Amino acid sequence: MKIGVYNAAWGNVGNAFFATGLISLLRKEFPQHTVYELDEPHAYLAPTWNRRSRGHVFPLASIQEADVYVFTGPILAQIVRPHFGFDLLIKRIKEAGHEYMILSASASEMTDEEVRACAEVLLQFPPLAFATRDEQTYERFRSLVPSCHNGICCAFLIPFIDGVADVKRDRPYFISSFYKRPEPYFSVPKGLEVSADTLKISPRKYLFGCIGRRWARHLEFLRAYPSSLNGVDIVRVHQGFNPATSLFNYAQPNSFVSYNPRSYLSVYKGCEFVVSDRVHACAAALAYGHPARLLDINDRMGIFARMGISRDSNGVMRPLARIQYEKVVAEYVAYLRRVLDERNTQCPR
Repeated sequence: MKIGVYNAAWGNVGNAFFATGLISLLRKEFPQHTVYELDEPHAYLAPTWNRRSRGHVFPLASIQEADVYVFTGPILAQIVRPHFGFDLLIKRIKEAGHEYMILSASASEMTDEEVRACAEVLLQFPPLAFATRDEQTYERFRSLVPSCHNGICCAFLIPFIDGVADVKRDRPYFISSFYKRPEPYFSVPKGLEVSADTLKISPRKYLFGCIGRRWARHLEFLRAYPSSLNGVDIVRVHQGFNPATSLFNYAQPNSFVSYNPRSYLSVYKGCEFVVSDRVHACAAALAYGHPARLLDINDRMGIFARMGISRDSNGVMRPLARIQYEKVVAEYVAYLRRVLDERNTQCPR
């Protein structure tokens, strides 16, 4: 059976983490099937206001073939927003006699009206599998979509990704990755070593905050940032890579950007810990066995609670013990195996 996983929305490399993690798991656990990586609908990638440019895109996503198509991540809201084109793509898949799955689904930023509208589409064109990534999304869809399964965020599957290089440095480093705010001030009490537990964090305002975050973040190159803290380097990972804005990408010492998701994962694999306002930056650290501090407290944190990971009194999250991690992943694999085996029995290829 041919399984196609949509994996191209890398403007935010966190999307590559969960899609590539799932692809790697499928290839390892289901070698009897062929797993392809597919392009994304370009209405999702292109700015919504640039209608003329979208009309010039070669629609690869709509002509790539598979028996089962797999969507991961924040697709639910896009299904009910027509300019993205996911609703039409799902309709074409079902009308052609194929199946689709939605995995690692989240409704954390959807209104109740959007949830109901999305459920109507899913009932009209039922997915082969529908697995959420957090308890909140599961509770909102379980009574609306019969196939709803309480799943996990596929970013926690990145240890299955092959080809991620180890790093060897003379000095340790921790990762700082911020999007919604400028990097805060970091300090450590005198006499203590730098760690996720000892790190003191103080808010920092944009240098030119009066002009709004959208523009002020591009002027932070005018401010001096430290390259290290007490002998531990600070590596700034930019997960939203834009090759046209080098003054933003490389505004601070030890900045890192790449076209290759595995390069990002190599940086996360070798760090001491992560401090971020991005959930998938923290998920990458935890998946590789490193602690993380997520500064944004919102519904997106549900991906950690679903894995059994909580924040301590310092706001630090710690990775699961190996046996716990393997148990959670085994349950997810069992769910996927049941779904794919049923499909393969009904329509052998």
